[in-house]
Order: sequence, then C-alpha cells, then structure tokens
Amino acid sequence: GIELFDRFVENQTKSISGNRELHFERWNLTSISDEVHSNLLSPALLPEGISDLLRYAATHFKQCQVGSDSWIQFMLPNWDNLISQVLDSREQDYRKISILSMSAVIMGKSRGHSNGSDVGYIELVEKLMLRMWDYASHLDDKSVKALVSQAWVELYLSELERFYQKYGSYLRQAHAVSMISRASGLDAINAGFNAYWHLARIGLFTYAIENLTEDSDDGREYLSSKYSEFADIVERMIYNEPGSLRPLIDAHQAQVFLIWRLLAKSGRIGVLCDFLNLLVDRLLARRINKVGIPFIDGHNSYKIVAEAAGTKEMQGVGDQSSFFCLALMEYCIPIQEFGSSIIEKIYRQLVLGIDGYGEQYTETKPLDLICWAPKEGWELSMLKGKSANSVGISLEYLHDSEDEIHGERIVSKLRDYKDEYLLKYPIPTKLDIPSSVMILACLTNDHALPPYLWRGYIYDQKF
Repeated sequence: GIELFDRFVENQTKSISGNRELHFERWNLTSISDEVHSNLLSPALLPEGISDLLRYAATHFKQCQVGSDSWIQFMLPNWDNLISQVLDSREQDYRKISILSMSAVIMGKSRGHSNGSDVGYIELVEKLMLRMWDYASHLDDKSVKALVSQAWVELYLSELERFYQKYGSYLRQAHAVSMISRASGLDAINAGFNAYWHLARIGLFTYAIENLTEDSDDGREYLSSKYSEFADIVERMIYNEPGSLRPLIDAHQAQVFLIWRLLAKSGRIGVLCDFLNLLVDRLLARRINKVGIPFIDGHNSYKIVAEAAGTKEMQGVGDQSSFFCLALMEYCIPIQEFGSSIIEKIYRQLVLGIDGYGEQYTETKPLDLICWAPKEGWELSMLKGKSANSVGISLEYLHDSEDEIHGERIVSKLRDYKDEYLLKYPIPTKLDIPSSVMILACLTNDHALPPYLWRGYIYDQKF
C-alpha cells in the first residue's frame, strides 16, 4: 500500500495552476483517529433521544465544577439517567454497550479545563463501568461481556494510566494534596480523603493489569515497569504527603491492602515496613485523642468524621469496633520478625488501648475486633451500590492473659482464626465478575473488601 501511494505521488503534478504548490501526505491510523476525534466525535453520532441527553450532559460537564452542589445534584444524576435510558432502550445488547462506550469517549472530549475535570471524568467512567458490568452479568452472551471487558481496559484502565502519567510528578511533591499546616480540622480530613482516593486508583490499576497482561517477555517487562512507576508515586506520598498516613473510615482497609500489594510486588519491603510503622504511630495519636482528628470511623461515614474534626466532639464516631485493625494486623504477618513486633504494637495500642506498661490510655476502651463474610448475591448487590447480603462476625480477644500479649502468640491466634473462617466461608472457586471490578465497587461504595479477595493472598506470602 505504501509503495502504491509513493508511486501515485511521483506521477502527480506538484503544483496547481502553475504557481500553487501541491503537497501529498500519507495518513496512518493514528492521524486518522486524531482527525475523527477532533472533528467528528459529537453527540450527533448517537441515536436520536440519546444524543440530546448526551449533548446536555456534555455541556454541563464542561461548565460544572467537580464536587460542587451542581455536580452532585445535576451532573451525576443526568449521567446516571443517560446510562439507564440506553440500557432500557430497544437497542440490541451489543449496541447498548457500544453506544455507552462512545458516550464516554465524547464526554472525555467535552471535559473542561477547570480544576478537577480529569478526576470528574474518572468518576463518570467508574459509574459507567459498574452499570455495564451489572448489565452484562444478567446476560448469557459472551460477546456482550467481551465488549464490556474491552471498555474496562480501553476506557477505564487506560484513563487511569494516562491520568497518573500526567499528574504523577505532582503527587510526588511534598503536601501534594494537603495544606502545609498543622494536621487538624477539616483540612486534615480533606487531605486524608484526597490521598486515599489516589492510593485507591493507583493500587487498583496495578492490581487489574496483572490479570490482563500476557505471560511473555514483553508482558512481564510492561508489568515490571508499571509496578516501578506507580510504586514510585506511592513511596513519595508515604514520605511526603501526611494524608497518606490518615485513613478515615473502616473501608480504607481496601486502600491499605492495595498499597501493601503494590509495594510487595515492586520489592519495596523496606518502604512497606516504614508505611505500616508510621501508620500505626499516627493512628495511636488519634486513638488517644491527641491531634483533634477522630479515630477510624466504623460507620464508614465521611460526614461523621468531618463533623467530629470540625467540632472536636468525638462521641458520634463509630470507634467501638474495628475491621480495619484486624486486617492491618493480618497484613503484617508475611513480614516475619518485623511483622510480629508491629502486630503486637497494633493489638496493644490500637485495639486494647494500653501503653507499654499495661496501663489503659485515658478515655479509651478496648475495641471489638470484627470481621464479615458476603452472602450469596453480594457481588451483584455491591455493583448496584447496595451493601446488603453480608454477615457480621465478632471476634473474641486474641489473648487470655497479659502474658499472651506478644507478637508470636497473636500471629498464631490470627492464623487459627483464618483457618476457622475459611472452613465456614471458603474462598469462591469462580467469580462471575472480575475481582478488580469488585474492588472498584467496594471503593466507590466505601465498603471494605471481602476477605476472600485478600486473605488467601496475604497468608501465602513470606518476606
């Protein structure tokens, strides 16, 4: 084809009317795609009715400040309505997925230049992905599921990769998402929220690409490079961004696992140990109410946390029980000797609320360690944003006497509990929804990860 093109050009005149030069340019697929993206992508490409909804949504997106009242009350409901209109239409199933994918591409092109527009686009795509996976899960059509899988990679994972290639250098800077001030009040809560939003997406991206990458030299090289690239961002955030050491709700257990996994995969065990140690120290200051920031909220409510930080009244915070602390101890088990010491520190200081002399910290009471297990249908409920279909489990203390409050004994108790748990709630052998999609559903719904997504993996590791 190139030879034919070159031969054609050689035989053409090089001017028009004798004095105007004529140039020939060979387009490749990339340049053609760029031209289409720049000049042809518009809501008019979509079916009548849907195009009007998309045109309105795209115009609003360009003008709307992400996170504002207008964004929450109008932009998100309008986007959700557009998705529903397409999925409820009489179009064939594969056409519905294609229409929604094209809608997302057009929305991406329509994003404005306001602060946070890229974050807003990710939020819109995440909502779309969960709706599409939910829709496909009810169909016995492999071609539709293949289209949804393609959209998951090309729309969502590619957007995350592009986003952190664009903003990764900013996140490596000191106080990238926080105010350079004393860590108290709403600024501190905002920093924790923003930091854990980024840590969630960084961790999810590196989790998701592992199962999608071919087992080849090129595939392994790509994985290694991405682990290194994204672990660099996380490492700098741990040391430079106070918000990365400020989990706010019990469900932030998910982000800590994703950080744990990325640092372990990239071989940064020293950084992982620093992260866990620093995290426990910061949490202790909150546990004994020394910094005006509430301890991790078991209700998974940012509103409760923000109100407590603003008013300095901690009574409304759900800090009587903790799944976060149980998971945090389990994350330390693979790290051998260091793990035992940090587990004892977590159990003694955060769970029991006692100091190194066995004395109870002022105004603290021991936490109840809790776990949970999903019931049948939990995955589909979570895709819809519902947190039902699960059972709560209360653990007894991991010690019977003061002499048993030491790392190795607690590790043994945790292993025994894990074995008992798996006997009653075994890890599913088959998942209809990819695990990375379920992680996204948990992240967007502020829900802790089900133990089957991480417990088996954690206990199989040894550093």
